[in-house]
Amino acid sequence: MKLLITVFFALTISIRLSAATEKLDNYKRQLSVLKKDTTRIPVLFKIFDHYRYRYPDSALPYISEALDIAERFEDEHTMALCSLFLSETFSMLGNDPQALNYGFKALTLFEKQKDTMGICNTSTSIGNFYSAQRDFKKSLFYYHKALKLLDLYSDKSTIHYFWGGISGIYLQNNQVDSAMYYAVKAYKKDPAWGYGLRLMALAYERIGNNSESFVFYRKALKSARNLNLLPDLVDIYSGMAKLHQKTGRADSAIYYANKALSITREGSYPSGILEVTTMLASIYELNDQQDSALKYLKLSLKIKDELYNSEKVRAFQNISFNEELRQEDLAKAKIKSRNRLILYLLSGGFGVLVIISLIVYKNRRQKEKVGKELEMTQTQLIQSEKMASLGELTAGIAHEIQNPLNFVTNFSEVSGELLDDMKIAYESGNNEEGKLLYSEITENLKRINHHGKRADAIVKGMLYHSRTSSGIKEPTNINALADEYLRLTYHGLRARDKTFNAVMKSDYDQSIGSINVMPQELGRVILNLLSNAFYAVNEKKKITANGYVPTISVSTRNLGKNIELRISDNGIGIPQKVLDKIFQPFFTTKPTGEGTGLGLSLSYDIITKGHGGKLSVETNEGEGTRFIIILPR
Repeated sequence: MKLLITVFFALTISIRLSAATEKLDNYKRQLSVLKKDTTRIPVLFKIFDHYRYRYPDSALPYISEALDIAERFEDEHTMALCSLFLSETFSMLGNDPQALNYGFKALTLFEKQKDTMGICNTSTSIGNFYSAQRDFKKSLFYYHKALKLLDLYSDKSTIHYFWGGISGIYLQNNQVDSAMYYAVKAYKKDPAWGYGLRLMALAYERIGNNSESFVFYRKALKSARNLNLLPDLVDIYSGMAKLHQKTGRADSAIYYANKALSITREGSYPSGILEVTTMLASIYELNDQQDSALKYLKLSLKIKDELYNSEKVRAFQNISFNEELRQEDLAKAKIKSRNRLILYLLSGGFGVLVIISLIVYKNRRQKEKVGKELEMTQTQLIQSEKMASLGELTAGIAHEIQNPLNFVTNFSEVSGELLDDMKIAYESGNNEEGKLLYSEITENLKRINHHGKRADAIVKGMLYHSRTSSGIKEPTNINALADEYLRLTYHGLRARDKTFNAVMKSDYDQSIGSINVMPQELGRVILNLLSNAFYAVNEKKKITANGYVPTISVSTRNLGKNIELRISDNGIGIPQKVLDKIFQPFFTTKPTGEGTGLGLSLSYDIITKGHGGKLSVETNEGEGTRFIIILPR
């Protein structure tokens, strides 16, 4: 039976290869009669596609010719595609700096054309190359860049390819949980995808589930055989060899390793040969077959020297450095535009301060005239009271804005001087000094951006503090509202910091039903309290040893005429000495630059004045905090 199956597969592959060879001959005949213009490009692409996965060295001349024609006719879209294909081909051929060089060339062209999928595909190609260099930080940077763009793209049909790539990077970096998470997402999206199947096999192998690993390797092998993908077959056979070696089956390990080696030699994959020969040397050495071990060890050392010699390493560094300079130029342009916008906002903010101050002065004169009449109607003038309190704090607000403005001005001036010094250093050939000055300028730009955002946050907080509420209440499901903002806050924080995790607990009293509130205003209160809670647990996580589990709890209770909403955390808590100040405007326990001090003040006003309720706090420093909202029905 096994013999019949083997013959069947051999015949199937033979028929496919014969048909493919006939097509290839037809393409080459077409090419021989075409002029040296753009009409050749589609045919060159087809011949390249025939060779690219089986014989990448044979594919190179065809895609290189396509790039030459595209450059001659200034076809930037085709230039970008050819550069991407060249990057991927050079990458398959080994640790060639040209892979990175063409990758960055393609990225620049796709960015110029604002081609979203082109940028995504090129970013992942660059990410794969850095992953092969074991530079996981840069690799993940380019993959997440692609995913971020893809989130904005309407067509998500290929997103599993990106999840698979990220899973592979995490596997190389031994972050097994993250690798398994993305591998499962990719597998569920397309259960027949060969690379996704291999990722599942690798992930199960890493967590010690060898039986499941073998199952997925066999599925991946079937897929790769059907498509006749040689690079995939190399990786699958190598993985199966490692798994057999791990489980003590030396003969099977040698068998699969040799199958992988025969394919790498057929298709000229030096990086694959290096991996397989290293593994074979290890297997033979463990089984006391020293002659064979020495043979493969010498071969692996020779290939390693070819792939990772010092000349190539220097070439990689130069290419990466040039790309970093290009990215910095783009970032500088964005920062310049953003700073200009911030200055406009700040100018508008000062104008608002002047207007508010005039209104406050007018209100005070009015108070002197109307006396007792104003006292009788002050409950209807909540917004006027906000303006009065804000007017009293005008000097403090101006000081808060002036501080970051001073930083922006000072760091801008210093950066200008450093740029002049850096230009002189590079022109005189002093690259080391130039790099040091470059680092200082980069840090200054980060500080300018930070303090600009700080000033912007102060102005926005001030404007919101003085904003008039519509005061319209409507029946609202408090449980649904609280749960919505719990998820919203958590995912918002996760979007900024992918490493953050927390346990979220909820206990909602379903007998509450709906009550009349201003949902938008109450939502802001919940969002602010939850943001503070997540901040508290995140800060505690930074200073606490392993074992601490950040936990946020939200609960509701039906108190008859009132309802209670509790938001609790097991974070750093609030010091008792400042507890009576936390609802004061512009008072904050957060470090300078991380809070405006308006969140709890506004929340207190919304609950007490806007809804006639109560907002209180219970806390144990170092253990956690509970905010309790009481709302009338």
